[in-house]
Amino acid sequence: MRAVTALNLGAYLAERGENSAAAKCFSRAIELQPDFADAYYNLGLALVEMGRLDEAAAPFARAPDLAPDEPKARRALRWVESRKGEGSKQAGH
Repeated sequence: MRAVTALNLGAYLAERGENSAAAKCFSRAIELQPDFADAYYNLGLALVEMGRLDEAAAPFARAPDLAPDEPKARRALRWVESRKGEGSKQAGH
């Protein structure tokens, strides 16, 4: 139950644009319940919002292992990977 509370608080903070605090809540939810796919997914989203794409890939990659029938994390991971690729191409110019 505490993990769900941490997730809900993180979601509230993310809605308010407080992504750093939200990421801490999602990380706490993961600490409390290491198999909490939604917490990994939401942590990834918060990291994306903070522009931390490299870090966002890991939670997006972990979520589908825990919830294989939920495609949103796979889509998010593909999006992050495509953006990271674009950044490398732009840096090489």
